[in-house]
Amino acid sequence: MLESEATDLAITLAVGIPSLLAVLLDDFLSSIISGNRCVTFFEAFSTPVDGRRLRFPLPYIPIILQFLQENDGVALFESLQRSADTVESGRDWELVVTFSIYLRSLASKHCKRYKRPVVEEPLRGPFDIATEGVEDVRVTTIPAEVADVARAVQFIQETTQQAKTIYIFQLAHSKFPVFDGFVSYRRLKRWSGEGEFPTIHGYQCKLSRDDPLHPVDHPNIARGWFLRGGRTVKAPDRDGWVFPTEEDMNTNLLGFGLQLLHPVTWGSLTL
Repeated sequence: MLESEATDLAITLAVGIPSLLAVLLDDFLSSIISGNRCVTFFEAFSTPVDGRRLRFPLPYIPIILQFLQENDGVALFESLQRSADTVESGRDWELVVTFSIYLRSLASKHCKRYKRPVVEEPLRGPFDIATEGVEDVRVTTIPAEVADVARAVQFIQETTQQAKTIYIFQLAHSKFPVFDGFVSYRRLKRWSGEGEFPTIHGYQCKLSRDDPLHPVDHPNIARGWFLRGGRTVKAPDRDGWVFPTEEDMNTNLLGFGLQLLHPVTWGSLTL
């Protein structure tokens, strides 16, 4: 092989591998959310459901994502595995929600087939937070010494520096008030400490039908999401909280692939 040909091959591989990863991520994430058949070899790792759709066994999802160079899912899944020993603690449902938020965030970064019709508007990620497209997804932990909402908001604002990036925040403090986690997004780059604040949404997960004990009263939290694990009916927004129904969560958060992890199935699900 001539030196020029070797150089051309190296350039082709360098350009081609990222393009291949993009196609594979689009295909895999789309299949998880919709249940539609894969067009790539990942279908070999799935379980057929009704002849038309498929589901991936949960342990396979983070491993495949890691193979595709998206690594945060492994740590999230390991946390979910540990919580399986304490079913109905609340922590188990919380981690299912966080894992779903992560997958929805990745889909808004990688998936092209779910572009909204007519205007070709990009996916907005969990809670429709990403209004200008998504170029990256980051998972981070708010340290245990941050023990109240005001300090958490300050930490989130200081951390959310990269434009068009969804940040998923877990909480190290075991008794953090009001929220179980946060998601943030910044439309524009922040220059010299000045510029717009990021959009911040908080969420709380409940296995019961209880109502929130506190309103969403911080001016920099755009919205709180109260995610009940029981069977729910449509309830009006109040005190800054949104109350999605079971159907809303299955459609807009869990997707077809993770619907069986909704707590209403726990009494009948055989693993």
